[in-house]
Amino acid sequence: MDGDQFIGLWLKRQNKETWKWFIQALLEDLSIVNEEQYVIMSDKQKGLESALHELLPRIEHRNCVQHIYRNFKRHHGSQLLRDKLWTCARASTESRYNAAMFDLKEIDPTAQTWMETNVGMPKHSCRAFFPLHVKSDMLCNNLSESFNLFILSARDKSIIAMLERIRRLYMERIKDRRLAIGTKSGPLCPSISKLIDKTICFVDGMSYVWNGLDGYEVFCVSGERFKVDLRKRECSCRLWQLTGISCIHAIPPIYSRKQLLADWVDTCYKVDTFGWLYENVLEPMTGPSEWPETNNITILPPKYHRQARRPKLSIKKDITEIQKVKGKDKLTRWNSQTCKYCGVQGHNVRTCPKKKAEREASGAGHPKKCTTTNKEQFPSTLERIGRA
Repeated sequence: MDGDQFIGLWLKRQNKETWKWFIQALLEDLSIVNEEQYVIMSDKQKGLESALHELLPRIEHRNCVQHIYRNFKRHHGSQLLRDKLWTCARASTESRYNAAMFDLKEIDPTAQTWMETNVGMPKHSCRAFFPLHVKSDMLCNNLSESFNLFILSARDKSIIAMLERIRRLYMERIKDRRLAIGTKSGPLCPSISKLIDKTICFVDGMSYVWNGLDGYEVFCVSGERFKVDLRKRECSCRLWQLTGISCIHAIPPIYSRKQLLADWVDTCYKVDTFGWLYENVLEPMTGPSEWPETNNITILPPKYHRQARRPKLSIKKDITEIQKVKGKDKLTRWNSQTCKYCGVQGHNVRTCPKKKAEREASGAGHPKKCTTTNKEQFPSTLERIGRA
């Protein structure tokens, strides 16, 4: 479909052939020549890795750490191991990564073996091995999850109706972004400004030594030291180079020069850049009754392959995923049952052992089974009729 710069693709299933066709269409649409300037993040879909190695051998490929942890916790579900896994992924330098892996091995050697066997090369899932020219330190595939949630209202429709619904959703989305950009004050995007303001709160207690030019040796409260070069916009922690946003170690030297932090942020986070991205809009389209008729072969939908169990439209969130509630990050609350009879958690009134024991002690409850003595004392109806 084409509403002027809108393309929709529909694949029958995920395998190597369909992924190769999709990647080839993506290369033509984006006019990708230098593949090293792009990053692909996936959840290790079937056939995707082999298709990427064949068509884009030099492109950077990242694996979503959240999906790695979901497989990791099946064998190692403790909270301590979970924190260590994320520490390994968030390590921005190779020395920190090696230290985190050593701690993981000290806690559970099998967990460290699982990481080396199933995760593969750390360059796909650890910040310490990400290239610096992309200006992104993303570890989770949140962009795809956000897109799936955005098109949720169109996923249960037929192909043409689904693509039409997605096109209208994006037409409204681009319009809303264009209007929102005009109301923003300041050079940076709101989310980046909030991130910098949050980082400034942890600068207290830091000191530095200046070499007289552009080099600074920054001392942290924890005793660590980092090297900052303002001319190159580099820090030994590598976070400034990874994200394009000045890290916490660069804030004191920048303040010493009485300059704004916004001037030391990469242009990709500027409001003007986003305004340039949303200059193009999607053009309106007429209804199906006005579409021109052609003599081309009718395109049939792919064969339907019914998946096991009932199809699910909504995204099933994991218990470990953090949800934002009223501006705060917290885990989903899972309440346990509380018995109203004894006040103990873990069961309800119907299965309360205390109540059951008291009923048995008092003789109450279900009537006793009829014994031989009771049968003789209270004969059945047939016996009474026979005696009569």
